[in-house]
Amino acid sequence: MDEKHILTITRTFSAPREKVWAACADEDQLMKWWGQPKDGVMPFAKLDFTVGGSFHFMVELPGDIEIWGKSIYKEIVEPERLVFDEYFSNEHGDLLDDEELPKSLITLTLAVKGNETELTVRHEGIGVAPHTIVQYKEGWGESLDKLAALVR
Repeated sequence: MDEKHILTITRTFSAPREKVWAACADEDQLMKWWGQPKDGVMPFAKLDFTVGGSFHFMVELPGDIEIWGKSIYKEIVEPERLVFDEYFSNEHGDLLDDEELPKSLITLTLAVKGNETELTVRHEGIGVAPHTIVQYKEGWGESLDKLAALVR
């Protein structure tokens, strides 16, 4: 994998690992932070949190912009690791995977650091257009800010 298409972010949360894990594994909690820049909301989500299962969701941004996505879980090691393919999708859950909206691979690793949790996000296969690594880094940062507020 070309390193310019990989983003790695590590963030420490003032919360026990089980609480951060729950925010990654529960539909109601995911709706409050996942894939959401600071001005985004998630009005729709459907979660099947099993290996081979999926998380189908829609993020709404100002200006009536809707972004549909679907995660397909490849590995679930509670409470320490999640691996899934991330796709853009449509409202029916049909997966989109092309040069402009490529599938990517996301690995979340949760480590205990004293009374805190260190979350490492590794996002591989980020396309070159229309979204850049810089945009993904900003989006992840804002989503993780929402996660921090949720688990605080």
